[in-house]
Amino acid sequence: MCTSSIPTTVKPCLDRLEASVASVLGTSEPMVTIILGIVFLGEVLTPVIVAGGVLVLAGVVLVQSNYWQRVPWIG
Repeated sequence: MCTSSIPTTVKPCLDRLEASVASVLGTSEPMVTIILGIVFLGEVLTPVIVAGGVLVLAGVVLVQSNYWQRVPWIG
């Protein structure tokens, strides 16, 4: 239920945004799915899920930072 609700509710909204904003919001989709599962389905929040959420957030922050502009072999 929660997994199928995200693409059907968020996708139309992402289509109206700029690509840079939509990409950041799109990467948060797994975290929103987990939160909906906890709230509506009573799923248990485990340390592995928390670690995955931290990795997703770290990836979003890293991609949005200007770190990649300073790496010489990337660009």
